[in-house]
Amino acid sequence: MNITKTVTYYKLPDLSGKAAERAYEKWLESDPIDSRPIVDALIAQAGILGITIDRFYCTGFYGQGDGACFDGRYAYNPQWRGAYHHNEELGLIGQRLHDMQAGDGFNITATIKHDSGCRYYHADSVYIDVSGVIDDDAIGIMENQMKRFMYYCYDALRLEHEWQTSFEAFEEMADGMVFTIDGEDFDCI
Repeated sequence: MNITKTVTYYKLPDLSGKAAERAYEKWLESDPIDSRPIVDALIAQAGILGITIDRFYCTGFYGQGDGACFDGRYAYNPQWRGAYHHNEELGLIGQRLHDMQAGDGFNITATIKHDSGCRYYHADSVYIDVSGVIDDDAIGIMENQMKRFMYYCYDALRLEHEWQTSFEAFEEMADGMVFTIDGEDFDCI
């Protein structure tokens, strides 16, 4: 004996508020977050500043010990100028690194390493070894600017996470999807 079942599918705007919320929660459980594109963009931005990132660490968001840091190296990159006319924060970091380097002959380098004994991944969980320094102030400037870039990375990742887990992002993604009346089951059309 054959049984035929008819199911009516709905677009997201046609669902009740409760059903739309259920579909959204189910979508969040599927772990829709893809942070790789933003990490790749941050690594590229670091390269323009003269920072080579070997390994990127991030934990988050909104808990003790959350943050971003990296293992890598820094050497002055004169090509940074003009690259950040659209980004004030990166422009300031680049300018401070440039001014520090200009005072010491553009020979300052640094090695940045996460403290493997630390269970946190934030700007205060790294060692920064500065070389080629003539001016003692340069060590502090280097440490501050590397950490400032790490804070910048964390903020960028946090904002992207907030967007990717927002109901607005779900609505955008769900534009080509259909749902049952209760929002439990959904599929692509």
